[in-house]
Amino acid sequence: MFQSDPFITFIFSTGGIILKPYIIKRILSAIPLLLIISFVCFVFINLIPSDPAEVALRVRQVPIITEDAIAEVRSQLGLDKPYLVRYFTWVLD
Repeated sequence: MFQSDPFITFIFSTGGIILKPYIIKRILSAIPLLLIISFVCFVFINLIPSDPAEVALRVRQVPIITEDAIAEVRSQLGLDKPYLVRYFTWVLD
């Protein structure tokens, strides 16, 4: 015959009231962790040695890449904004 665990029986008999604070605490502790992980990913993405504006121009097959064209694409992509502004824009998108 199957014998149930007294602890599990107690948890189910209380309607899971004991687990609610634990679950809330775990969810709230996951939020800063996700922000840290997303910031690390953003930093690694931006550590790529090539200039994203120049890469975008090459993908568009622009025949002559000038400094003015690079500056315009950097402005369009938001690469001329401060680092943290770009991070929060990236997170919210």
